[in-house]
Amino acid sequence: MTSRPRRSKIREALLLLFASVVFTLFEPTGSAQQPEPSPPVPVDSVSTSRLDRFDPRQETPAPPGTPSRVPDRNADNVLSSSRFLFDDRLGLHNPSPDQAFTFYTSFTQFEQGVAVGGFRQAARWGGKFDMLASVDTAPLGLWPGGTLDVFAESRLGNAVDSFAATYSPTNLAMYFPVPDDPITTITALSFTQALTDRSAIFFGKLNVLNGDRERFLSYPMTARFWNAAFNFNLADDRYPYAALGAGA
Repeated sequence: MTSRPRRSKIREALLLLFASVVFTLFEPTGSAQQPEPSPPVPVDSVSTSRLDRFDPRQETPAPPGTPSRVPDRNADNVLSSSRFLFDDRLGLHNPSPDQAFTFYTSFTQFEQGVAVGGFRQAARWGGKFDMLASVDTAPLGLWPGGTLDVFAESRLGNAVDSFAATYSPTNLAMYFPVPDDPITTITALSFTQALTDRSAIFFGKLNVLNGDRERFLSYPMTARFWNAAFNFNLADDRYPYAALGAGA
């Protein structure tokens, strides 16, 4: 007699459990609440969240930047007198349309030695004295657009190439015009005639490394790397230092 009420209670509990399972499975989808879409995350917050993952003990990376341009010291072909030892007291350094003659000089000294290796360890002193003179025809009352350039150089002292045991010249400036002897010579004598604002012809004895006005004033040979291998490919060194030529 006591087992029937207990069985009926178990039966009722199972029916309730079955009904709840069926109601859950067949519940209408429209009644469920749809989640609201999340707003878009700003770009700044994304980058900030990425930065938060870095170790705070590490140094914060600096933002990328572009280095500022160095002002051209020879802009518009106007040279600053502060580049010269005695400024421009004679008025020969800064050319003007009314100036027919300009003259520049440069003197550089070298102290160079072999500390280890080579045929022997020794030091040598050398010097290079360069001179550039230009004459314009228009201020002289002749014809417009003509320029005569004369470049002369003196090699003083000695270099270490004779006992350094290297294939590449260790001092490019002291290697020319001749590598071993003190000498003074004219290595460039050329005439240039301007035809238009963008074209000109030239002829004469040409110095391919240092003899024209632009190279001498902007990037002279004494201001470059000493070793010749840092200036040009030695395998392509087949042209003469100074030779007759013409061009346009």
